[in-house]
Order: sequence, then C-alpha cells, then structure tokens
Amino acid sequence: MGGVVLLFKLIYAPVLASFWLAVLLDSIVRKKMRVPTCLVQICAPLFLGVFAPLALFLLYCVSQGMLALVYWTYFEYPFVVSEMVDFNFKNQIPGLRFLINNFSPLMAFGLLGVYDFFRGRRDLLTVHLVLWLIVGLGAVFWQGSGWEYYYLVIVVPLGILCAKGLDALRQMVVSGGPESVSRKHSIALALVVVLLFSPTLQAVAFEGRALAEHGFALSEEDRFTYKCSVYSLYSDFAAEVSVLLEPESVPGPIYVLGNPLVYYLSKRDVAIRIPFWPYLLPEMLEEVARGLERTLPPYVFAENEFIDQAEARVPYLASYMREIQRFLSEK
Repeated sequence: MGGVVLLFKLIYAPVLASFWLAVLLDSIVRKKMRVPTCLVQICAPLFLGVFAPLALFLLYCVSQGMLALVYWTYFEYPFVVSEMVDFNFKNQIPGLRFLINNFSPLMAFGLLGVYDFFRGRRDLLTVHLVLWLIVGLGAVFWQGSGWEYYYLVIVVPLGILCAKGLDALRQMVVSGGPESVSRKHSIALALVVVLLFSPTLQAVAFEGRALAEHGFALSEEDRFTYKCSVYSLYSDFAAEVSVLLEPESVPGPIYVLGNPLVYYLSKRDVAIRIPFWPYLLPEMLEEVARGLERTLPPYVFAENEFIDQAEARVPYLASYMREIQRFLSEK
C-alpha cells in the first residue's frame, strides 16, 4: 500500500519511511534478527508494496504519453506553489481549531492509549500510530496553507489510539477483580465518556433531527433544504446564485472567482478549462484572462474576500486580477 500513498501525495513519504524504520529497528534490536534475514523477510515485501503500484502507474502514463505531465505535477508544480505560500504559523490556527473542536475526545483517550504504552503494554502498532501523528502533523505544517482537511490525515491514528485508551481504562477499572468494580464506579465512568463525547453526540443529534425534518433527504429538493439548514455556506451561496435559476436568466457556462460551490448550486458548467484558485501560476492566470475574453461568459461571480486572501498570498496575482476586473467592467 505504500506506493498507493505516494501516488496520492508524495509529501507523506516521511510517514511511510518512519513506519519502515520502526519495523527494521524492532526486528534488529528487539527481535535480534540478523541483517540479511531482515532484508529478505521485511525489506523485500516493503519495496514490492511501494514499487509495484508505482511501476503500474508509470507504465500507464508512458502508454498515454503523459510522463512529462506527471513529472511536472509531482515534482515541479508543488515546489513552485510552496514558494508562494507564506510559512506563518497563524495559517495553522483555523486547522488546529477545527481539529480540537471536532476530535478533542479522541485526543483525550488517545493520550491515555499512549500512557498505557509507556506504562508497560508496549507494541509496535502504538509506535506506528504515534509516528503517524508526529510525522503527519509535520507534513501538514510544512505545506503552510493550514487548510482544515489536511488535518484529517491524523484522524485514523487518533481513532485507533482512542480505542486503545478506552481498553486501557477498562482494564484499569477491572484490574482489582469484578468485586472491586462498584456500580457507582461504572456509572461515573460512563458519565465521563458521555461528557467527553457530548460535542460529537450533540452534532449527530442536530444533524439527525434536521435530516428527519427534511424527509431524510430522499428527494433532490429535500437534500438541498437539508444542506441549507445544516451548513450555512449552502444557504448563503444559494441566495447569491438564485438569479441563475430564474427562467429569464441568460443560459450558458459561468466563471467563479471564489468558492466553486457556486457551480454546483447554479447547475452551470465552467466557462473555461482552468478553474480559479489562489495558487495559479502566471502562465495559468494569463490563460484565464484570455479564456474569459474569448468565451465571454454571461455571468462571472467574484468573491471579494476570496480574492483579497488570494492576492495577499500570491503578490503577482493582484495585477492579473485588476486586468480581469477591468476587462469584465468593459464588457
């Protein structure tokens, strides 16, 4: 599976490398395995798991004449974009807030799982999970932008550590034998677990009630009203794009300088082949400007806050945005 992870995102290669290093050290130091045996029994399957998916992918790309594009996508463009990003820790605050608000119960019991590891129940799985957390967070911070979904990469190890923590807590409670576990202790422990997970339970209850109120979202209309009731972003943008759903609106594709949710809600196609986002290269921005001039979409949505953030992150973007806005105002 290592090769599949690398195909998804090369920046997570250090996470895989930390797993492999931990396995090798455990085999050589703790299990006293000889180096030649270790290379045959451990390294060979690891290399096969990495290079087999990569080889199949590269063979397909060669057959389709896409090798140059793949090289640019994986090795050139990410480094160009990384130079655009301001590596400021403040960028990570929204993502960290998202992680804490949504997964703090997992963190609490996950810490208990790590504590149980140091208390004596040592296993290689816990080592891998902790490495996943540490190296995975490092990869998130290195990317600089701090987008919330980046932090989902550590939810899996948090969940498994949480399960180990709950198991450790159960063993601590019953370690003195069944007679030592009073009914009061059991009730108190259950209340602690419920309180820790209360934000999650509240969110599930709120969304479940909204789902029932909107006919369990079985029809397209019910699905839309459910989304608007649960996610304010949907209702905000639905009001913005309502003009496009009117019978007298001008048909045709549109272009959005902002949240692409507008395309979905308006049921309109993209006017040109390059959608806008804050990290377009200069040549891409030039193509956007030429494409808009060539296609003349009937509607262009410009989200001022989104554009301001994009210009702050990418200095050269401002001149292109002024040129696009000048052209649109003239047309």
